[in-house]
Amino acid sequence: MSIRAAAAKFDIPYPTLHIIKGSATKLLGRFRRTFSYDQESDLVCITRPVTAFDTANHHILLDRLQSAFAIRGSVFDWIQSFITNRSQTVSFAGDVSTESVVTCGVPQGSVLGPILFLLLYF
Repeated sequence: MSIRAAAAKFDIPYPTLHIIKGSATKLLGRFRRTFSYDQESDLVCITRPVTAFDTANHHILLDRLQSAFAIRGSVFDWIQSFITNRSQTVSFAGDVSTESVVTCGVPQGSVLGPILFLLLYF
């Protein structure tokens, strides 16, 4: 079954399913390399469902705000600073991952995040 067909069958946004497939492929490749060399390996897998809010591409959102809604000037600059230049890390049992830049998604737990999502997709 193709990725697009699976996405349609299970009503999953295509980019989300593609990201999951790519991540799973990388993970399986790492397992194959580890086990083919008889190396010991520990696995901790913490997942959460990808939500629609996580799929909002920052560049597309900012372009849409300017072109479709004529948001410019200081309001645009404020929104841009709100969603860009964000990073994330994972902390577990005293270990902290390397910092990763976030290029998609709107900040959750805010009033503006869901509004920006709606402006992007509707």
